[in-house]
Amino acid sequence: MTCTAMAKQEGFTLLEVLIALAVFALLSTTVVSASGYVVFQQTGLHERLLAAWLVDNHLTELSLNPRKSASQSVTRRMGEREWTLHETWRDTGDAGLTWVEVSVVLSDSEQVLASNHLGFQADTHEH
Repeated sequence: MTCTAMAKQEGFTLLEVLIALAVFALLSTTVVSASGYVVFQQTGLHERLLAAWLVDNHLTELSLNPRKSASQSVTRRMGEREWTLHETWRDTGDAGLTWVEVSVVLSDSEQVLASNHLGFQADTHEH
């Protein structure tokens, strides 16, 4: 080959192709890792949202059907999963109010997903 023939060749060298592949592999790995993190966070958010709805629903049920109770646990089904709600009742010192805390865990887990949702139950027998 002559010098003029070599100068007219077009294309990439092997080194340029390898560098391009390395950059592509690095970017692809980063995108896949970030996607996995987003899916993980979305699942956690979905569980916390359902747990918050369960607590709000339970406190609403207690306000519609007032009762005086000791601490107890109840099981509910929502989002195709079993949830356990733990009620804790305490005296407020006020004869007309009782303090209620409801926390929620998935029935197959011990991780509390929603807690410190407080409500105050009015005593109904003082009307």
